[in-house]
Amino acid sequence: MRRWPVTLRGRLTLWFTIVLGVPFLAFEVAGYLLFAAALGAGTERFVDDALAAFSRELRAERFVRGDALETIRSTVREVRFKDLRIEVRDSSGAVVAASEDAPPTRGARVRERDEVLEGQRFRVIGAYPRREEEAVLGRIRTGFILAVPFLLGLAATGGFLLAKRGLRPVAEMGARAAEISASTLHERLPVTGGEELVGLATVVNALLDRLQAAFEQQRRFMADASHELRTPTAIVRTEAEVTLARPHREEPEYRAALEVVHDSSRRLTQI
Repeated sequence: MRRWPVTLRGRLTLWFTIVLGVPFLAFEVAGYLLFAAALGAGTERFVDDALAAFSRELRAERFVRGDALETIRSTVREVRFKDLRIEVRDSSGAVVAASEDAPPTRGARVRERDEVLEGQRFRVIGAYPRREEEAVLGRIRTGFILAVPFLLGLAATGGFLLAKRGLRPVAEMGARAAEISASTLHERLPVTGGEELVGLATVVNALLDRLQAAFEQQRRFMADASHELRTPTAIVRTEAEVTLARPHREEPEYRAALEVVHDSSRRLTQI
């Protein structure tokens, strides 16, 4: 089973679709990856800014509370960001305080920074869910999925129309060439299309000129040959009929008749 188009028009259409479709698909993939990276970077900047604001509030609260753990718990309760979960862990990794209204989410964007309070090192962790980011990327994927068949179909249609228009002069040449026969050698192919097609039509027309000249020469030769052959043939036939008209003749008469036939046959041999 053949999968490659047999016709030149089909091949040109396929190549046109590939030439336009492959860069478009590459552009879509690259655009999607860049947009996803930009969304991720934006989310990370938001989390970093939120953690920086939390750290500033933490340092300000330290002078009021005095105790490091109480300062951390108080700041976690007071400083809140929508959908952002803030956890504070001590040097052993144990959770000291965590946002209660923002439960942990899987696949969240996580950013971290260290803080030192009262000589103790704590790690502040911010986790922001990716559901909004995934929703935006999902809409983009849907748009791309819908756009790909449409644009590929548009490219294929454009390639088909361009191939049809570009090959129209070739089809006209083929139709005209099919009509030319030995009796219509005076007809010529239309000289239209691009430079290559004009050159092809010119070459074929020149070939038809030479072919017509050869046919005319052949016709003249046949006419001349038939004229030249008619006379000696008539002489041979007439002489034979005259000689055979009487049942008996003398030897000189037969010899004279054979000499005429011999001369005529020699002329036929020369022709």
